[in-house]
Amino acid sequence: MAALETYEAWTNADWLETIEITGLDPAYDRTQLRARMQVRREASSTAAVLTASSTSKEREMRFVTDGAGRLALTISIAQARMAAIQPAAHVRDILIFYGGSVIHSGFGPVMINQGVTRD
Repeated sequence: MAALETYEAWTNADWLETIEITGLDPAYDRTQLRARMQVRREASSTAAVLTASSTSKEREMRFVTDGAGRLALTISIAQARMAAIQPAAHVRDILIFYGGSVIHSGFGPVMINQGVTRD
């Protein structure tokens, strides 16, 4: 998951994304995995404009497996939260934790687009 593809999101829609997790040691108990994401205006910034987690009450990040046992991380952020983000190019970090340690990480660009609604 190290290098993430550019993800495009809109201020008038939910962020719905699934990222396949590869290279994770099968010895890890998947029920104990945790994830966290920060979206920032630029890589050097310390201020996040959006955060999501698998441990928050909203559970905007979840680990899922398909019928073949492949692991993926789903991200589901409501449109109401997306509407508060300034449309622009951003960057994101995703960290996967197990037992309090970072075991997997990813970094990549995010383009937040202004949503347009037409009647």
